[in-house]
Parts: sequence; structure tokens; C-alpha cells
Amino acid sequence: MSGPPGQPGLPALSGPPGPPGQRRAPRGGGGRKTALVLLSVATGLLLVGGGVLGYLWWSTSTELTDTRTDLQSQVEDLTGTVESRDSEIDRLGDDLQQAQDELSDAQTDLEGTENMVSLLEEQQDAIRRCIVLASEVNAEIEAGQDVSEARFDEVDEACAEADKILGF
Repeated sequence: MSGPPGQPGLPALSGPPGPPGQRRAPRGGGGRKTALVLLSVATGLLLVGGGVLGYLWWSTSTELTDTRTDLQSQVEDLTGTVESRDSEIDRLGDDLQQAQDELSDAQTDLEGTENMVSLLEEQQDAIRRCIVLASEVNAEIEAGQDVSEARFDEVDEACAEADKILGF
């Protein structure tokens, strides 16, 4: 048996060690291929993750912008409604104040009317008293009765008041 030079007694090998027909992976390049595969997978995952996160950011940003626009529109509508109602409240307050003023004027007029009615009733009573006393004295005279001077004075006093009322 011949062996490699410098080693007597070992057979000479013409191929890689191991059973014939079976090949072994080269020793120096295997770690580099694994690292390249792992780095490629990690890059792919980062790329996909970045795409997903980018889409989620874009979707959220768009939704936020739409929501902000909708809310601003609603705020403008509500502000317009509030301003409209404020002006309506002011108008109704003015109308209420005007109605209260008119009611106060009407109450004053009513009090004046009540006072006038009371005065007219007093004047009517005074005129009626003059007419009744004059009629009674006239009836006494027609009946031939003597009418006292006090009775004539009573008629004169009542009729003087009635003349004042009637403007004579």
C-alpha cells in the first residue's frame, strides 16, 4: 500500500474521504450561503413589514384627514345653527319686550278706563239725583203740597253739581 508521501503504510486517496459515490458539502462556503439566505429572508420580511406599515400609516392618515374635514364641516354647520338661533332668540326677546310694553300700556289704559268708568258712574249718579229730586219736588207741587225751602235747596245743590258735570 502506498500512502501519501511522507506517510508509509496508508493507501493513497484519490478523492474526498468517505464512502465512494457520496459527496460532502464543501466546508468553507456553507456558512456564507446560510447567512445569505437568512439575510435575504430578513430583508424580504422587513420590506413586506415596511409596506404593511406604510399602507397602515397612509390609510390612517387618509381616514384622519377625512374625519377632520367632516368634523370641521359639522362645526361650521353647528356654528351657523347657533348663530341663527342666537339671532332668533334676540328677535324673540325684542318681540317679548315689545309685547310686555304693549301689555303695560294696555294695563295703564285699562286702569284709566276703570277710573273713567268710576267717574262716569259718579257723574251719572249725580245727574240722576238731580232728576229724581226735581221730579219729586215737581210731583209735590202738582199735588198741591207745600215744598220746604230746604227741599228746594237740596234740588238746587244736586242740580248745580249736574250742571257742572254737563258743562252748563
